[in-house]
Formats: sequence, structure tokens, C-alpha cells
Amino acid sequence: MINKTRNMADMAGHRYMTVTRAHARGCTALSGSPAITAMGSFSTAFDLWLTERCVPAVDTVTPTRELFADWQAWAEQNQTRVGSVKRFALAVAGKGYEKVQTRIWRGFGGIALKDASRVTSTTESANLATADARPACILALDLGTTTGWALRGFDGLITSGTASFKPGRYDGGGMRYLRFTNWVTEIDRLSGPIEAIYFEEVRRHLGTDAAHVYGGLMATLETWAELRGVPYQGVPVGTIKRHATGKGNAPKDTMIAAARSRGYSPADDNEADAIAILHWALEPQGGVA
Repeated sequence: MINKTRNMADMAGHRYMTVTRAHARGCTALSGSPAITAMGSFSTAFDLWLTERCVPAVDTVTPTRELFADWQAWAEQNQTRVGSVKRFALAVAGKGYEKVQTRIWRGFGGIALKDASRVTSTTESANLATADARPACILALDLGTTTGWALRGFDGLITSGTASFKPGRYDGGGMRYLRFTNWVTEIDRLSGPIEAIYFEEVRRHLGTDAAHVYGGLMATLETWAELRGVPYQGVPVGTIKRHATGKGNAPKDTMIAAARSRGYSPADDNEADAIAILHWALEPQGGVA
């Protein structure tokens, strides 16, 4: 009988062991970094940023995204860890600032950046969704290997299209989701910041592979949104079809025709569905209007 047990010495050249040692060396080097040592913990750095960059502001609300963007720039300049939006929001709330949430964005009352370009009076908090001079940047998605998308930008213009996330022959299983993450991040960087995301909520798929792909893309999207504090919502298929065509079980051709009747030229049903989702969100019976 052959003994297949391997000791640690035999595994010294194994690639996973090499990665582990490299990570250990990186962590050791980071812990001794002068910038990290000087700045101390996240809470210490956060307190310093709060003192340098923020002021108490009665009757004002500042969006979380604006506060976090300023914190991120400050943290990178001072070579300290940025952390997630969620951790940052908890830190702000821990200082006693009141959370304010609308259908479009989240923020904190009583705090403003020293060079803030936009603050909103809390007396208008019931109408914060329309308080901005610019329209909200809203992204609508029909998730799948070929993802349909529609975007209403800050200029009020709507653009749409499709993006393929079909893996290459030699790609690993996770490459599809990495590409999707990078794609959404690029949209946020070039056309954003995205302030709300709506996607088609599918409860049943005809194929197992399609269900796996959809679930992976949805999880990736929700994780991306949670890390950045972006509100997101799934819209049932029947709701989208009924809003676009008047029938909850409308076929693909009817959805494409409905998009064309609005003046669009969708390449396929995926793009047509994304357009329908966006209009559901924008119109009074939908999500944000």
C-alpha cells in the first residue's frame, strides 16, 4: 500500500504554499509600515478626517457617497486603509449623526464637508428625491450571459445596450463575475456615480446553467452595491411586462415592440427588458418617480 501522506517539507514547493508565504510576508511588511503605525486604527484615522474635513451643519443633509468619496481621497493621501462604505457609515452614525434615506440615495443629517458643493435642507427631507437639480443616475439590468442594460444619466438622457459575459475557452468559472464587476465599476466611474440599481428578478429558469449564471451575477451585483451604499431592487418579471405591454406574460417580440414604440431600437429582448425596467423605475407607478 502506498502512503500518500505528505509532510510540510514535501509541500514547500507547492504553489498554494508559496502564495500563503507571500501573503504572510506582505502582511508582515504592512504591519511595520510607518504610515500605518503613525495613523493607528481606523477609528483614529476617521476621527482625524472628521476634524479636518467636516463641520456640524444644522438643517443640512449630506449624501453618504459624497462623504465617503472625500474620506477615500483623504485616506489614500494619508496612506491609511479606506475600508468599506458600510463600516464608514457605521462610524458616522456612531458620532451621533442621523441617518436619512430616500428612494434614490442615503445620507446623514447635521454634517457637511468644509468645501461641500451640495447640501440639502432637512426641511425638504420628505422631497429629497426631487431636491437635486440634476436627475439621479439610475441603472437598469436584465441579468444573464448577455446582459441588457439601460442607464438614465445625470443629463437626463437614456442610453441602452447589451454586454456579453460569456467566458472564454480557457477562463476559470469566476472570470465571468470579475468581468461583470469591472463593467459595472466602469459605468459608475464614467457615467455615475450610480445612485440606484434595478434588475429583473427571475424566480424560475428553464435551464440549470442559466439559473447558476443569474444567481452568480445577482450576488455579484448586490455585493457591489452593498460595498458602495447604492440602493438596489429586484423587479418581478410579470410586473415589468405588465407595465410595458399591459400583459404580465407578454412574449419577447411584444417587449421589443413596446421598446420600439417608445423610440428605442433594442438589439434583442435583453435590451428591451432593461429599457422596460428603467421606465418602470422612472414613471409614477414604478420605483422612484
